[in-house]
Amino acid sequence: MFGQVVLLNGVISDRQATTALGIGLGCNGATILLAAIFARWLARLLLGKFNWNSALAVVVSVIVSTGLGTVFSFLSIIVGTLAAGIR
Repeated sequence: MFGQVVLLNGVISDRQATTALGIGLGCNGATILLAAIFARWLARLLLGKFNWNSALAVVVSVIVSTGLGTVFSFLSIIVGTLAAGIR
C-alpha cells in the first residue's frame, strides 16, 4: 500500500488516485484470501497424495503461497493504476 501511495504521489487528480488505491486494496484483499485458500489446498495435497511430513508440507505451502501472493499483490498495484486511467 505504501508503494502504491508513493507511485501515485505525482497524480494530478485526487479522484483517480483514490480510485486506484481502492481498486488496489480490493485486489490485495482478494489476493490474501486466495493465497490462504491455496496454502490450505497445497498442504492437504502434499499430505494426502504425496505423504509428506506435516511440518514440511506446511512450510512449503506457506512459502509457495506467499511468493504467489507477492506476485499478485504487485500486479494488483498495476491493475489499480491502469483501471483508474493513470498513464
